[in-house]
Amino acid sequence: MRLVLDTNVLVSGLAYPGSLPGRLVGAWRSGAVELATSQFILGELARVLPAMRPPRLTETEASQLVELVEFNAQVVVPAP
Repeated sequence: MRLVLDTNVLVSGLAYPGSLPGRLVGAWRSGAVELATSQFILGELARVLPAMRPPRLTETEASQLVELVEFNAQVVVPAP
């Protein structure tokens, strides 16, 4: 199964692992599902993560997390 998680779901899932978004992110991290994303979602994630409070991520930490998502997800180009 392949999931597309928008930025809000990704951020919520990372911040709150026990929530429904957290369980979706956990399923992806465990390899139970495949994550599909886009450059738009990755860019939005890079802008949102450093502003998250708490915990606040540094620009470097946010960038590394976005790179990790990009590396482990299938980046697709959405149809217009």
